[in-house]
Parts: sequence; C-alpha cells; structure tokens
Amino acid sequence: MNLQELSEQVISKANIIDIIGEVVELKQQKGGHWGLCPFHNDTHASMSVIDRDNKKMFNCFSCGEKGNVISFYSKYYGVSYGQATIKLAIKLGIPVENNLLSDNDRNDSLYKAMEEACNFYQFYLLNSTESKEALEYLKNRGITEEIIKEFRIGLAPSSNDDLHVTLNNLKISELDQIELGLVNTNNNGKVYDLFRKRIMFPIINQYNKIVGFSGRTFLEEQKNESKYINSKETKIFHKGNILYNFHNAQKAARAENFLYVFEGFMDVIAGYKAGIINSVAAMGTAFTEEHVKKILNTSKNVVLCFDGDEAGINALRKTVALFSRFNIIPDAVILPNGMDPDEYLNKFGKDALLSYLKINHKNALEILYENSHSLIKENDLMSFERFKTSVFDSILTIGQSTIIEYYLKKLSEDLNIELDLIRNDFSSYSRHENRNQINNFEHIQNEPRQVVEEIKPIKKEIIVKKKHVEALNGIIAEMFKDRNRFEQCYSKLGENMYHICNELALHTAIIYELNCYYNELNDLNIPRYFVNSPDLLSLNPGSPAYNLCLEILNRIEYKGPSNEKGFYENIECIKTLINDLNHQEFKEEFVNNKDTNNVKRFVKHKKENTKIVKKIKKG
Repeated sequence: MNLQELSEQVISKANIIDIIGEVVELKQQKGGHWGLCPFHNDTHASMSVIDRDNKKMFNCFSCGEKGNVISFYSKYYGVSYGQATIKLAIKLGIPVENNLLSDNDRNDSLYKAMEEACNFYQFYLLNSTESKEALEYLKNRGITEEIIKEFRIGLAPSSNDDLHVTLNNLKISELDQIELGLVNTNNNGKVYDLFRKRIMFPIINQYNKIVGFSGRTFLEEQKNESKYINSKETKIFHKGNILYNFHNAQKAARAENFLYVFEGFMDVIAGYKAGIINSVAAMGTAFTEEHVKKILNTSKNVVLCFDGDEAGINALRKTVALFSRFNIIPDAVILPNGMDPDEYLNKFGKDALLSYLKINHKNALEILYENSHSLIKENDLMSFERFKTSVFDSILTIGQSTIIEYYLKKLSEDLNIELDLIRNDFSSYSRHENRNQINNFEHIQNEPRQVVEEIKPIKKEIIVKKKHVEALNGIIAEMFKDRNRFEQCYSKLGENMYHICNELALHTAIIYELNCYYNELNDLNIPRYFVNSPDLLSLNPGSPAYNLCLEILNRIEYKGPSNEKGFYENIECIKTLINDLNHQEFKEEFVNNKDTNNVKRFVKHKKENTKIVKKIKKG
C-alpha cells in the first residue's frame, strides 16, 4: 500500500467531526457543525465541518482554509501531509506498512537531530564565555535577547567537535549528523563540526520543524570568508522550497491578506522589530516557482522589498518574471540611497521604516521602469539606449502581452520614437536574448528559459467596451438574487462564464465565488439563496473584487425586481463578446503563424463565418 491509498482509507474511515472536535468546540446547527477557526483570530464561528454522504471536509468562510481531515491535522499539528496520514491511520487502527513507518521514523530522527543542534547553538550563545563578541555584534545590530529567543539565534563554537560530542551524548547517531551536514570526517576519519565561529540562524519549514541552518560571520578576522554558509541540501532541506520565517508569517499574512518578501534574514528581523510579522526571505538563493506557489497560496497581495543596488534590481526583475507565470505582478518598494530595511531601521527608527514600506510600494514593473528611466542623462544618446534595453529586460519574461504593449507605448512616448520602431527593436532584442539563453547550457539548467512571443505591429480590433462591463454587472446583479441564474447563464455561455477575458477577470472571479457560495449552502441544506454582502463570499475585504461586489450590490439592478428580458439581452451581449474574442485570437494566430494546419483551419473558419474573413482581409 502506498501513501495515496493509505490517505484514501483514512479519509473514508475518519469521522472528521470527532477528530476536529478534539481541538475545536463544534456546535451542531442546521446543515452541519460550526466552530471557531483555529487558523486565524476567529470570533464568529466561521468554520463549517461536514461529515455525511461523500462530503467530509472543513471550510472556514473567513480566512479561506479548507480541506479534508488529513489537511486539518497536518496544519493544526504542524506536520507534513504524509506524517498526518500515518499518525491518523495509527489513531484509527488502520494497518500501516513498515516501509511507510520507517520513512516516517527516519524523518522524525532527522528533525530531532536538528532540534537538538539548535538547542545547543542557542545555549552556547547565551551561556558560554566565547559568546561575548557575538552578543556584542548582535547588540550593535539592534538584536535583543527577546529577538534571539524569538528567532532561535545561536552560536557555533570555535572548537572542532563540541556539537558532535553533545549530539553523541544525546544518542543522535553519527550517520544522521553527517547526513544533515552538521558534521563531517577528515581524511583520518576524525569527525569535526562543519559550522564553527558563526552566528547560527535556524531554518524552519512551514510545519515549524528545523530543517537546516545558515551561519554568518561576525569577526573582523573573517572578512575574507563567505558571509553566509547554508546547510547542504538533505532529505528534509531543499532551498528551493523553503522561505525564511514562513512558519511565522503565513498565519499573519492570511489574517492581513498581505505579505512582504525581503532579501535576507536581517531584513526579516528588521521588519519584525518594526512590527511586521508577515514577512519572508529566500534562502540566499534565487526565488523559485515553489517559493512563489507558497507565497500565493498564502496571499495574492505581495510586496517585494529588495536592495536598490544593481544586484537587487536584477533579483527584483527575475522575481517579477516568476510571479508573472501565475498572472500576478506584485508590488515592490525600493528604499532610498541603496539602503536595506535593516540599515534604514537603524538610521531612522522602526516607525519611519514601517511608514516608508506602507506608503511607497507600487506595481513592481513601475518600480523597474522608474529605475531604468533614472539611467537617462541629458545629451547622452547611449544613456537612452541603456534605458530602452533595461525596460526590455524588465518586460522580456512577462507573459501578458497587454502589459508588454503598455510599456512599449510608454517607452515610445518617453523617448519620442515611433511605436512601430520600438516594437521592432523589442522583437529583435527578444530573439537575441533567447539565442543567448539557448547557447548558455548552464543557465538553462539553473533557471527555465522564458520564451517570449514576438510582438507584431497588429492592432487588435476587438476590445472590451463599456456595454460589455455593464452587461456583466447586470448578469451578476441577477445572480446575487437567485442561484437559478447560474444554470440559465451556464446554458448560454458554458465554462466561458468563468473566464471571459483578462479585462473582466474581477467579474468572472465573483461569478466563481458566487457559485462556490451557493453550492456550499446547497450542501448544508440552508434555504438561503441570495447574497446581500460581499462578506458572504471568500473575497478579501478591500480587494478589487470585493469593492466591485459592493458597487454591484448598490446598483438599481440588484435592488429592483428581476428583469427577464434584460437578463437574457445581457447574456447575448457577453456571448457576442466571447465569439469576437475567439475570432480575434484566431486571426492573430493565423497572421503570426502561417503554417499548413492553420491555413486549413482558416479555410474552415472562412466557410463558417464570412464576417471575420472580411475583417482579416482589411487588416
């Protein structure tokens, strides 16, 4: 039996109400059991728990946490999904095969070793005679004993094997110590500690388990050494999956629906001193898609705070490109004079840092554009070229053609150069950069190459107009009043009603949330099939979609009686828009990629719709 099969058995056999009821007081109400959600500061019993028929799940209508009995157990007790599966199986008396048990026990022994190592480093920092210089260094950086304990900061001694001896005395196997990168052996077989004379920052995963360490130099004599050394990759530590402070930040980020992303450990700690708990940092390496997924699963509202030097700008550009793969362009803020958050806090104080971060963040692409614009020098033609190239670098890996077109137009206006020439330059530049990436095998191994579509000087004929927005507002207003409007709309638009186009993404997001809301009420047998507040939906207060809900709910269409004729006229308007957009997409594909298959498809389209053919001929 594999882990997937075991999890299916656990979900089937477990009484989710009993399991969750062990830690949350649940009260039965019509349609299910309700209690205070343990994953945010809940005061209104926002979490529903259902266990009937084939529906066994929990769902918090406030913070959005939801899932099955295993995911609840995993999150509540801070263990991985696999560990939660095994622990629940044992609890329920389901046989667990030895291979699964041994893997679980193996991980537990590794976690225990890292925990004991952290205890050793922290004790050594706070109690040894050797720690005086380290404590003085931390004090000068504004790190108090309270912060040391909060972030579990420690010190690796200068001796060769103090940690090794301590772990041996605690019955931690030498094999585990070596596997975790805590110790190693020399040519004579002598065991020695890998971290020595370094301030130690424990790296903690999302389940609050220590998986690695980062050691920092602090002595003048170490100035020629690497400032930071991280633990090696192990079975439990993968830098590409770990974000520093994520175990603390995720709860605060969900509650505030907001997350700061800093460059380093000290920046996160500076944020903490300023009262910012919802912040993370990468592990001294480039951001990965796994990092971005973790962040976006916590909050879509992200502010990147990187250094203003060249390295920081390049890191910002690459990170924005990663977020864009998920159709998200985060905000960013650059502190003045190239300072990082820690330097800014030490110079101006925590209130000034907090205020600057809150007031000065804006769309990251705008930040990059402004930074590029600062390269311009009067009467220096090469500076104009550097400005243009820098902007190209910023938008090169952005997947949204609308955003690319916006910045090409902005560049055209600022340089006073015709847009077609800018488009042609960008097209040539993108081809050149892609060739460079193809020739750079090492780059391809370390970071997936971004393939950017060539920008063609083709003017789009179909745009979303005010009448389309008004039609969709009217449809949603009717949906607020009556769940049956979903079936009526779906019969006309099908799955398209969940994604019409990017310009109407907020509207389709509301439609999706309305459907989830009504389905949940249907499952709970609650006879309430209307919406009179955006708070009933899983929308973040203050978000654009939430504000659009408020706007529609205040409309005459919502407050007045249903208009059957108007409702179907609005659907026909949106249906026409979808058809036009599909035709436009086909036209662009045909013009940009004239291959044999597309020609055949074009001929078929020509027979089916002469109107679009006439438009293509005119184009």
